[in-house]
Amino acid sequence: MAEPARNLELAFAWVEALRDRDAGRLTRLLAPSVTWRAIGQPPDQLPACTGRDEVVGMLSRGFARHAEAEIEGIELAASGSHALFGRRNPRLVEMNGTPLEGQAYIVMTVDGGTITELRGYAGRGEARRAAGLDPTTDWR
Repeated sequence: MAEPARNLELAFAWVEALRDRDAGRLTRLLAPSVTWRAIGQPPDQLPACTGRDEVVGMLSRGFARHAEAEIEGIELAASGSHALFGRRNPRLVEMNGTPLEGQAYIVMTVDGGTITELRGYAGRGEARRAAGLDPTTDWR
């Protein structure tokens, strides 16, 4: 299986673990030294989360705060070293002062079959570019 296909499978596993609120499965998808940079976080600032335990802890706290996720749609895509997860949710208004307009994206850097970095993006084009994908591609 080619790398983009493997990375897409990893993105599917990520979405399934989030949907099931399965911290154990999320833990297995993450490299021990994974970092997470949030949407709107300045590039010179330390990551919002460093290490698998911090990332899973942050996600678990999110599960507790948001009993029902109002996701209206998702987008998954992958390249040789990245996977992209986009979601549409009317409650996504802003994060760290960045307007979201109901959409947010996470680009996952993948190495050796695990996620080594998560980085949030407000815009689809910017996220696709960061994932090594064509930022102008539209669904047909």
